[in-house]
Amino acid sequence: MKPHPPLHLHEELALLAIRDDKGSFACSFIDYAVAAAVLAELAFKERIEIEPSKRQWINVLDTRTLGDPVMDACLEKMAAAKPS
Repeated sequence: MKPHPPLHLHEELALLAIRDDKGSFACSFIDYAVAAAVLAELAFKERIEIEPSKRQWINVLDTRTLGDPVMDACLEKMAAAKPS
């Protein structure tokens, strides 16, 4: 049997937040936590850089796909966003 590739941080977080008895999320802020995990993973993979001292906090460095639909969609949206 072929081993499954490791889960991404946002996938692990979502699995940890699921209530076993109900199948729903155990916390109301899971959306924010998953979004933060996606940003962290993109930063770890050097696809974005986060600079809170600048007006535009997130700079996209590399737009190549990663093969994960969630991270790829987030990266695409950040790359297409206009600075405010």
